[in-house]
Amino acid sequence: MKKRLLLLLLACLSFINRASAQSDEIIFELKDPSVIERNEDAVAKILCNLFGPQETTVEEFKIESCTQKGDRFYVKYSPSFSAIEYNGSNWGIKSIIVPTSVTRIKMLAGNIEKIVLPNTVKRIDPHAFGRSLKEITLSSSLTEIPTSAFYCCKLLRRIVIPKSVKSIGERAFKGCELLEEIELQAGLETIGSEAFAKCKSLKTIRIPKTVKEVAYDAFYGCTTATTVYWPKGLDHAPSNTNTIKY
Repeated sequence: MKKRLLLLLLACLSFINRASAQSDEIIFELKDPSVIERNEDAVAKILCNLFGPQETTVEEFKIESCTQKGDRFYVKYSPSFSAIEYNGSNWGIKSIIVPTSVTRIKMLAGNIEKIVLPNTVKRIDPHAFGRSLKEITLSSSLTEIPTSAFYCCKLLRRIVIPKSVKSIGERAFKGCELLEEIELQAGLETIGSEAFAKCKSLKTIRIPKTVKEVAYDAFYGCTTATTVYWPKGLDHAPSNTNTIKY
């Protein structure tokens, strides 16, 4: 009896990432769409890579439909999963629209250039995104951008931080050398150490009045920033720029 209960518990734990048995839809673009034609199980294998190779197998996925429009694939599948983890593989995913069942981004790296997160995503893990990232739409349910989430995403040019975000962690955007524009929304409260350090292409920085704390080196090495809008009474305003206090 005890052995049977233990096996049941292990089975439940192995599917902890699964959201439900309901179907879901994922949209992705491949650098080489022909891999789908060349490999019979390609779509299931791609899903297996996305939803954690240690927790899923090809046989677990039921592909209900797969429609190609240009280089994009629209795949309906079951079961759905609550977390996504992809660190790059030989499938060459170029862009992805994450399914609405997903609440956590463990990693979306590899050669992915464009990501759209649904508003169901509530958590992003540290070091979540890779250096090929050029564009991302964040979820309005996020409350923090964690440590090193976008560290050295050197091709990222613009980022809009949702109003829901209260804190930006240490080194969150450090080394994003092409980042020209950051849109920080009212509601943000803290900006961590080196959060935007060495973002060499930033020209304008506008800190919302809701911010209560900015680390002294949050914008270290932002050498091209010419204008900074900084709330009165807030410490650590950059000294090498035209700082406008308001």
